[in-house]
Amino acid sequence: MDTNFQAPIAKQNNPVSPVKYFLENFKENFFSIVKKLIKPPFSFIGMGVIVIILFLFVLGILSKPKSLHVDTTPQDYTLKLWSFSENADHYKKLIDAYELANPHIKVIFEQRQNSDYRSVINQRITDGVNMPDIFEVNNSEINFYLGYILPSPTDIINYSDFNNAYYPQAIIDNSNSGNVYGLPTGIDGLMLVYNKDLVKDTELPKYWSDLVNLSNAKTKANGSDETKNDKNGIAAASDEKMLYLDEIAQLLIFQNRQKSFYDDTLQVNIKPTLGQDAINQFIKLVEKRPWDISTDDSLQAFIKGNTAYGIVKAKDIYDIQSKNPNLKFGTAIMPVLVDQVHLASYTSFVVSNQTSSQTEAWKLMKYLTNEDSVKYLSGSATDFKLSKKPSPFISQSMDVKNDPVYSPIAAMAPNMVNWESVNSVETNKVFKTFMITSAIPGNSITEDNISNLNINLNAVLGGF
Repeated sequence: MDTNFQAPIAKQNNPVSPVKYFLENFKENFFSIVKKLIKPPFSFIGMGVIVIILFLFVLGILSKPKSLHVDTTPQDYTLKLWSFSENADHYKKLIDAYELANPHIKVIFEQRQNSDYRSVINQRITDGVNMPDIFEVNNSEINFYLGYILPSPTDIINYSDFNNAYYPQAIIDNSNSGNVYGLPTGIDGLMLVYNKDLVKDTELPKYWSDLVNLSNAKTKANGSDETKNDKNGIAAASDEKMLYLDEIAQLLIFQNRQKSFYDDTLQVNIKPTLGQDAINQFIKLVEKRPWDISTDDSLQAFIKGNTAYGIVKAKDIYDIQSKNPNLKFGTAIMPVLVDQVHLASYTSFVVSNQTSSQTEAWKLMKYLTNEDSVKYLSGSATDFKLSKKPSPFISQSMDVKNDPVYSPIAAMAPNMVNWESVNSVETNKVFKTFMITSAIPGNSITEDNISNLNINLNAVLGGF
């Protein structure tokens, strides 16, 4: 027998009140009841009862509480992202996946020209219109934009988690007063590259003095033409064609015990003695003409295979590999002058304060720069003819350390430094001009040279 089965409740043979009888049979006998009520002798009374019943019925309908309907459909957003260094096609798979998971979000990734990128951003900030929701900035400029960007909501990224995830300088660059303002897209900096056919593994310089001596030793002048070398010791010169000349100058000054470029009044104040000694080291490197400068820049000179050493960044690796596949080369950390520090050079994404959705913009930005996305972008870089971008996450440092080409970046990253140059485009121009006009063979940097450098740097740090 099914014990779950319940028999129907039996009807009780109890008297039914007229009211209950009326209510129970109202639907079935409505019209017959109405006819009885409107016939004499109940005509007037019946009509009154009907009117009262209908009034109460309508009143009951109108007074019945209406259920509240909450529209849970997410608001539609179009998020525009600008970048001057990232590749739009490289990000397409990530963006497609994000839009699929978030149908209410439409992402427009605009790959902008680096040449006018900063001036366009600054003009739109000044005008207060047509800003992208997310835009890319150099790591040294984030504090410059603090008045024009929004911090992450703490439920998306809180400072404690951020502080535990990234390398020290990336934390300093991308946060302020316990708030997170930017997310790095990678980490990069100057590193040494060498031609394995011309340099032994035992000939990797640890100090700048070693680099000077080894480069001189590797330089082979042409016997019949003194302006040419049969072999270049290093692609380095105080010349327009020397890539990263401005950053080399800053690196040397930092390595020569200059802890900060600013004094207590927030004016640039590179100490004369430290600046002189630092830049004079570069003059020693180039004074014996280790590179016979031609129409090529310093990177292309190394790629040709006739140069022992070069100074590059991780972002240059694909160019080396693709333009000379037969070149056997290796990479090493940059030599040190005094302090074991290196210059951080990378970009971050930030959220504009003109966005209509701080929350949605930060969610997208977090997704595009999280560990899984960084791993995908690095692993697929060569498919898009790009160099890998070393991860800024400490948790992925071993992946970079195990890479035979990019490992120097992971080794240098914990000791990377930076200065808030505010306008890195203009300050880099000042450093480059200074090196071209002052750090030339046969010269010696003077106290006046450093004083003028400070004056010129302060002149371009006025903001908008």
